Amino acid sequence: MNAAARGAGGRSRVRSSVRARHAIGVFVAVVVVALAVDVMWTRPRTDVAVHEARIDINAADAAQLCLLPEVGPAVAQRIIDSREAQGPFARVADLRRVKGIGPATLAAVEPHAVCSVSAP
Repeated sequence: MNAAARGAGGRSRVRSSVRARHAIGVFVAVVVVALAVDVMWTRPRTDVAVHEARIDINAADAAQLCLLPEVGPAVAQRIIDSREAQGPFARVADLRRVKGIGPATLAAVEPHAVCSVSAP
């Protein structure tokens, strides 16, 4: 009887160990999926907004201009100041007249910007 009791206890420990490993594996899988979903849903969406709708540099406010790549608050304000002082931009390439916008910045901005025919 003593050997039978030990045998039953031994099997029980083995089953517990297998169940514990299985539970840990399931837990790890759930955590990995949860992290993947979290990363997917919390990604910044500014890139989507810029690609879906181009920003009109003659009508955009500072916040909208900041959505353009390589354009921060200071450059956005300089774009607005230039627009007010010298009139609307005739084409996106005219952004070169704004201090802080060089060839690299212009190349990054051009695919995401448009110019309205006349200023609003």
